[in-house]
Amino acid sequence: MSKGAREWAWEQEDLTTLQKFVLVTIGDHFNDRTHYAWPSQTTIAGKVSATREGVNRAIKHLAYGVGLIEVEDHYDPRSNQQKSSRYYLPDYDPKSRAPSRVRFTDGPVDNSEGQ
Repeated sequence: MSKGAREWAWEQEDLTTLQKFVLVTIGDHFNDRTHYAWPSQTTIAGKVSATREGVNRAIKHLAYGVGLIEVEDHYDPRSNQQKSSRYYLPDYDPKSRAPSRVRFTDGPVDNSEGQ
């Protein structure tokens, strides 16, 4: 749990109340040694008194609308079921970056650029 990441999250502006609370919750779960947080959307939803769908929309806005977080989806290698995502805070911690090969997307990614 990172007090610094949580405080950084509180300082961010131009967010809805839900977006701010989701960001603060991710900041509260941020690990300064691993450089990411991994609360489930169910955990976040419970802490901010919102639905998982609302949390998912807030996360997408934080990642793609304003770029405050990066998201890495995780899957169980045996069952291929999705597990808790990892959330990175690159503006808070420069070492906190999602691996580019597994970034969360809304749809297909065009990788043809430069080919």
